[in-house]
Amino acid sequence: MSTLFQLDISKKLSGRANWLVATTALRIPAMRNPYGRLLTSQSTAEALLCSTFAFAFSPMVFFDIRSLKAASGVIGMTVTICYNICIVSHLFIALNRLIAICLPMHYDTVFNTTNTVVIISISWIISVIPELLMYICCEFLATLIPPMQYLFFSFSDDCDIVYDESSWTFAFKQTKVSAENIV
Repeated sequence: MSTLFQLDISKKLSGRANWLVATTALRIPAMRNPYGRLLTSQSTAEALLCSTFAFAFSPMVFFDIRSLKAASGVIGMTVTICYNICIVSHLFIALNRLIAICLPMHYDTVFNTTNTVVIISISWIISVIPELLMYICCEFLATLIPPMQYLFFSFSDDCDIVYDESSWTFAFKQTKVSAENIV
């Protein structure tokens, strides 16, 4: 059995496991708490990440599907967003456990229902907004407000995530600005 096939099976199984956690965790009475909500948010992002790899990236690589390769920027952006949500969610889960262990008297204040919903929203927003700015709005903002070009100097229509066939990975397209800034 080839390594790529094993990786594909692994992604599909982990995706199913994360979808199972994401859809059932809050049904368990012991998980109806801030930790369970944070875990569900992280599992949802991880499930989306694994599903994107299993049903978009793997077929694109294995079967050389040109339409998926043409959409690799969107696939790459989706993967990046989901990965960022996973990382930020892990941070908040770790903070949740840290406060539960080290500051148990403050746990209910810090991780009440409202604060937990805000924390989850923040983890999704700070993962999605920069990607949308980078890939959709930056060129428009830079032309609309000339001083903004210095804020978004490295972004342009050519600054995109693309599929690199030689390494089977996603990479950022090299632009004139990025080539000049390589040290």
